[in-house]
Amino acid sequence: IMLNGRYWPEATNLLMVSNVKFQTLVAYPIFRIYTLDMNENNRREAKYIRSLSSEDAANYILENYTNTYPVALRHRSWKKADQYKLARRFLMGHAHASGRVYNDFLSFMSINNFLQVIDEGLPLIPQDRLGLLYYYLIPSLYREVKNERQIKTVEDLRRRLIKLQSQ
Repeated sequence: IMLNGRYWPEATNLLMVSNVKFQTLVAYPIFRIYTLDMNENNRREAKYIRSLSSEDAANYILENYTNTYPVALRHRSWKKADQYKLARRFLMGHAHASGRVYNDFLSFMSINNFLQVIDEGLPLIPQDRLGLLYYYLIPSLYREVKNERQIKTVEDLRRRLIKLQSQ
């Protein structure tokens, strides 16, 4: 897809967002969510964490995944306290080189709770990683917005990220 003179080879479509107040229409590239086929070990682990309570499963993941990200994370539901615990571990202060982590958390967290954790961790992200964060986070968020208030919140974050990148 070609957008504003830039080619987005990974984009599968465009999300058009209108701003009635400023009478503008903004286009954002939408990227295909790549899901990794779970191998037998991942399926076994997903089954195991689903058999645990939310708190025990979160503790298991936090203890066993110190340097990697668990494929099985999105394959169960989590209590809100455990969502925050996991999000703070895997999102705060990190700019991931893929949208997968953001998409996984947005699959079970409300967009407002998710953004709260992102906001808490924003000062911890190195300046040279903000562009990477922007590139993968913003399209993931636009896929999940459900109303004008959420669009405004995502737009505010988008503007803050642009401003932080230019400092």
